[in-house]
Amino acid sequence: AFNSPHGLSLVRDALYVADTGNHAVRRINLRSGDVDTLVGNGRRGTPKEGPMSDPRSVSLDAPRAVAALNDQLHIAVTGDNRIWSYDLGRPSLTLRAGNRRVDVKDGPGNTASFAQPVALAAVQQTVYVCDEAGSAIRSLQARDNVVQTLLGQGPFAFGHVDGPRNIAQLQDPQAIALDPDAPMLWILDSGNDRLRSLRLGGGDLTTHMLPQPLHGPSGLAVGAGAVWIADTDAH
Repeated sequence: AFNSPHGLSLVRDALYVADTGNHAVRRINLRSGDVDTLVGNGRRGTPKEGPMSDPRSVSLDAPRAVAALNDQLHIAVTGDNRIWSYDLGRPSLTLRAGNRRVDVKDGPGNTASFAQPVALAAVQQTVYVCDEAGSAIRSLQARDNVVQTLLGQGPFAFGHVDGPRNIAQLQDPQAIALDPDAPMLWILDSGNDRLRSLRLGGGDLTTHMLPQPLHGPSGLAVGAGAVWIADTDAH
């Protein structure tokens, strides 16, 4: 049984699930259908870094998104506004970035602050973070844990502005996805009910007009030349 699952990450025959309401990260074996808990004891709390003798005795605080990168499963924990990683080779947790304060602040490790991270996307050595309350898109470098803001003008500063990153604005984004065929990050700008894209490598933010309006979209996937949108409030 699950309780308000949100984020998913697929690695070969394993589907990792951010089981938000159970304060846990779960794994589904797609061959057998078996479900097991990687980390989390079902109770809200703050974990400690380092190896764990029993990962299922550890408390998390509303993990919302997961993204696998190399042998690490990165976890966006919305309740404490931090990004953690779980070592898939051995039971161990590492704090990547964040200091529990709700803010949009850059820097290495725990000098950086997030504002309600709700979605992740990972490629090569970079983890992209969607900060809902900060109306921001951030990047986390896996090698040195340095956080940089790609989009966002500060905590709780929001709007609908296309163009260069220094002026572009979002409002309560809910989901992000990397384009497998182009250096592009797709963004569900849920507060504005818009599909946006950011050209990686210094490009601008663009709004894509659709044949019909969106209503509170919250899920996104990109592949086979198409963008798939879960238009949540339109059912």
